[in-house]
Amino acid sequence: MEQIMPGTSPSRDLILRSEDTDLQGVCVLQILDDLEPHGVGRSAVDVAKALVQKGGRSVIASGTGSLLAEALVGGSLHEPYPCPAPIRSACG
Repeated sequence: MEQIMPGTSPSRDLILRSEDTDLQGVCVLQILDDLEPHGVGRSAVDVAKALVQKGGRSVIASGTGSLLAEALVGGSLHEPYPCPAPIRSACG
């Protein structure tokens, strides 16, 4: 059984502990404003890496951020997506 690192997101842990170990053919698109290390950005990268580790595909559509390189090294694809100002202000 894989060691789960403390401080990672619960979503990542759920994917890695799933009995369905083969996610081949599964593709998940995550859309967020940026890839900074706040809760949403960190969780998105953790989930992306877990999906790829289990054989799935991950696409993150977002602005840039300090976690972008980690997402790419982890196997996720990145589609630049500038979050529209009305959505950003409504969510912020």
